[in-house]
Amino acid sequence: MYFEPENQKGDCAHKGEWHNRYAMCSARCVAGLAMNGLKGPLNKFTLAHWSCCYTVQLDAPCPNSEPHFSSYSDCVRCGGKFIAEENGGGGCRHGGTWHASRGDCSLGCALKLGPRRLGLQHWSCCYSTEKDDMCTQSAPHVMR
Repeated sequence: MYFEPENQKGDCAHKGEWHNRYAMCSARCVAGLAMNGLKGPLNKFTLAHWSCCYTVQLDAPCPNSEPHFSSYSDCVRCGGKFIAEENGGGGCRHGGTWHASRGDCSLGCALKLGPRRLGLQHWSCCYSTEKDDMCTQSAPHVMR
């Protein structure tokens, strides 16, 4: 298992508090707001902001945040990398066979492929016509 950043620095949630009243602020808030170019008594004393970075938008990401990480594992079955928490199936090796000729097919293939794709080579498990793609209908990945 290894870890990989999901986002860049400054693209994550705030660690401070949302100050929406002057009573919540300190001299540090006033100084921080002034450093962000928000000068003047009206802005200093009445502008709602985050205490960790003095950003004045409630839904903006924190520019001071560190990147967060996801843990990835290697799959024994397909060799691909996956996030264990999001491993609900699909995206792994095909469980069916590759139908390279019409002799490999059944009536089910014709029904699933439809008239436009009838006659194309495909996988029997998900009916994908791309031989090298991962299966959308596969079982979950298997962790090493």
